[in-house]
Amino acid sequence: MPGQPESLGGTVARWLLARSSVRAEKKRVLVIAPDDFTWRHLQAVPEPWRYEFIPVFEHDDISSNRPRLFDEMLEEIEKVISAAPAVDGIVAFWDFPATSLAALVAERHGLPGPTLESTLKCEHKYWSRLLQREVVPEVVPAFERVDPFDAAAVAKGKTKYPFWLKPIKSAGSMLGFRIENDQDLEWALEETRQRIHVYGDSFAQAVKHARLPEALVRFGTHYCIAERIISGDQVTLEGYVHRGQIHFHGAVDSIRQSNESTFSRYEYPSRLDPAVIGAMQGISLRLLEHMGYASGTFNIEFFYDEASSKIWLLEVNPRISQSHAALFQLVHGSPNFSEMVSVALDEAPPPRTGTGYACAAKLFYRTMLRDAVVTAVPSGSARSKSLIPIRHPIGR
Repeated sequence: MPGQPESLGGTVARWLLARSSVRAEKKRVLVIAPDDFTWRHLQAVPEPWRYEFIPVFEHDDISSNRPRLFDEMLEEIEKVISAAPAVDGIVAFWDFPATSLAALVAERHGLPGPTLESTLKCEHKYWSRLLQREVVPEVVPAFERVDPFDAAAVAKGKTKYPFWLKPIKSAGSMLGFRIENDQDLEWALEETRQRIHVYGDSFAQAVKHARLPEALVRFGTHYCIAERIISGDQVTLEGYVHRGQIHFHGAVDSIRQSNESTFSRYEYPSRLDPAVIGAMQGISLRLLEHMGYASGTFNIEFFYDEASSKIWLLEVNPRISQSHAALFQLVHGSPNFSEMVSVALDEAPPPRTGTGYACAAKLFYRTMLRDAVVTAVPSGSARSKSLIPIRHPIGR
């Protein structure tokens, strides 16, 4: 009767109808190589019930010590898409090959996402430096290409010691060496020759799916880049490109120990002068537009030398930094996975507000700052006992 409360049965029926409607409207998102950490943060994005996250590959498939070949993974993911109902988006939160796989699959199937070519412009360290030098040369350190298989590589080098030597494609700092003299370089080149194939072979397959400058094609993918060492206060800008507009959603400080090499912690938000961060954003805008990077997330790492007021560009990553996820969640109420998922579906990410702590940090606990040899590893149960959750209300 009019004015009478709805019966319990009617209420439940309406709720069930609404739930079935919601389920039918869920967005299907492929997630490349998720782990437990990934699942926790995917469930923490706003309105997680709107999405159905579909895992593709195990995390070990893209790990730094034994990643699978690119074309093999591409073939497998195509089979998943062919067998599944319509897919609305694809996300990757890890380095190559995950980011390049996501870009190529999105490009092939008309899904939102950056092109493979623009993704490779970020991931190919030598190509990326060449492009950076074209548009923001003032923030790019001296660099050169190094062929580890050239017997005269040491003699041919022009970069002054000390410098960093690293493959044009790797992950997790694998085969990254600080070079102080000829002996260091000879040793590092030998190590590189032994293991550069771990990522070089897979990267060789990936670049064949894109158009690279002819000079880079001739070089192949099994070579290195030497870069002058840069230093200062390290900060990472996170953001995304949506429908042609570049947005920034945070700046995170990376703090090192007193030896200026060992990593200590992340702090968010950054303590750098807002004017310096604004200058870094301007550099990022020019660079991303020059690279043609669109419809994706990014994190761009910088150094700021306060003594000389000098900004240096470290690298451009075509993805969020999952290491920052908890920081954004503590301060804003949702992790940066929110931007990743929204942009992958061509949706505008929800605006970030200060709903949590005023600041947050992520600490890497170190007991020594010198070289050492590991003689024993604690058991799984011992490691579990050592994990003590820490909660502190300061900053609320």
